[in-house]
Amino acid sequence: MIFLFRGKIPRYSGLFLLTLVLMGCSGGITDPPNALKPLIGVWDAQVFQAPDPTNLLQTVDVIQEGGAYAFSVLGDGTYSAVFDLVVFQGFEAGTISVLGQSLTLTPLGSSGGAMTGTWMLEGGVLKIDALREIDLNGDDAPELVPFYLEFVTRQGS
Repeated sequence: MIFLFRGKIPRYSGLFLLTLVLMGCSGGITDPPNALKPLIGVWDAQVFQAPDPTNLLQTVDVIQEGGAYAFSVLGDGTYSAVFDLVVFQGFEAGTISVLGQSLTLTPLGSSGGAMTGTWMLEGGVLKIDALREIDLNGDDAPELVPFYLEFVTRQGS
């Protein structure tokens, strides 16, 4: 697989932080729902397994290939993510809902469908198994794409 972009995450860091500030200032201070509390913070992906674009039957760990993914959850039920997935980079913000071990990430705007799945916090590692509809081959028909992620919390968050 040819990887086009490496080490671009710092370029988006300012936008990521600005969004955190704006989202944090969007309303009054309220106590977050209990189900959301364990997820609040800034998380850095250590594992990001997704289908290999050149062979959808195989997975690739984007982090091992030089990618990066930072995920932030705020107590008001919003999230933001900044990513360098090697072949493309971007930023996403939206709402997060948690019910038991199930979670749904719903992006704002037209950045794609909701990601739904399960989460587990084990030994300080946040593990997420999820599915999301994404048009991988450009035919305007989204495919259901599985993802597996492991995050560690960023120190100081």
